[in-house]
Amino acid sequence: MRITIDLGRMSRSAAALLALSALAPACQGDESSGGSTAVGWKIVPRRMYSAFDGTHSFKVPMLALNVFGVKWSISDPSLAHIDAYDDSDTAPGSEAMVLARTAGTTTISASAGSQKTSSVLTITAVTPQLWEIGRRRYVEGALIRNDVPDPAAACTNCHGAGKNDVEHTPAQIGGFSDEDVIAIFTEGRKPPGVKNRVIPFEQWSEIHRWTMEDQEKKGVVAYLRSLEPQSQGTADFAGEGVFER
Repeated sequence: MRITIDLGRMSRSAAALLALSALAPACQGDESSGGSTAVGWKIVPRRMYSAFDGTHSFKVPMLALNVFGVKWSISDPSLAHIDAYDDSDTAPGSEAMVLARTAGTTTISASAGSQKTSSVLTITAVTPQLWEIGRRRYVEGALIRNDVPDPAAACTNCHGAGKNDVEHTPAQIGGFSDEDVIAIFTEGRKPPGVKNRVIPFEQWSEIHRWTMEDQEKKGVVAYLRSLEPQSQGTADFAGEGVFER
């Protein structure tokens, strides 16, 4: 099953939503994952991560599983805006997009009738300069002699249109912390429970152990968080496996 994410808002037919609801298990809200009331549905990602540099756009898509017609809200609207069908910070429906406004931590809530569950959103402060360092490392490659980038070390050698088409947009990494993302491309290590998509884990791990300076690591994360969300099916929503259970 694939999700179409377009113009900052995900859209899906009613039939597809019903199929998704049937695939995803009912679960109880709990304090550790941000849930405030025991309910038969949840928000994914269960924890959200984004960035803010005052220049680029940073979004995180989110979805309420096993429920329809929810209302979205945010505890601190100064930190982020929920992409609604109007200009308020409350949106109807089962899905929405969060747009970062500044750095900080806030709570995103979804309510349906008397039931409510939530997810914590952490927005990290970065700079446009750091973003550019990350873009260069991801797109152009590592710097070698005379500070000339080596295109053979560019992440886009393998990732992107015309390659293996594996995306690293907020639709996939919005539920991964900065440390989680850095571990993926410097240690060849994924968060617990996240499956490989294209090649065996042993092979994948060996080719995802890049040596980077701290600024490059943080910059790559900032750059990836600024990408327009694009669907990758079972890898969406932080790889929580909602489509595979």
